[in-house]
Amino acid sequence: MNGDHQGSRTTRSGWNAERMLELANRHARLEGQRRLDDLMETLIETPVYEFPVQGLALRRGANVRRYYRQFFDHYMSRVSGARLLGQWADESAVARDDAIPRRTSAAACDVGAVRGG
Repeated sequence: MNGDHQGSRTTRSGWNAERMLELANRHARLEGQRRLDDLMETLIETPVYEFPVQGLALRRGANVRRYYRQFFDHYMSRVSGARLLGQWADESAVARDDAIPRRTSAAACDVGAVRGG
């Protein structure tokens, strides 16, 4: 597994770094497959998506679902693959860093880094 994680500490609910990484990888795979309902099942009941560069945050499942509909319709149609740069986890959180090439024209590609956590 990529990244740093602290041993094999496990919370009372059974979460540890390995389970967090499995969840993050499932989430990323479902994103790539555009399987919205299954993707939403990988989130907590009241997710918060933060976009620090833009100073924005999405709160609650309905807003995150709306974000993903737009993300799938307007962004993913231009994606030409993805590459995991790194991932980090412990028993309470996980973060991924992905390079996602986007087609900006028929011949050109723009690579954007996406960090999630």
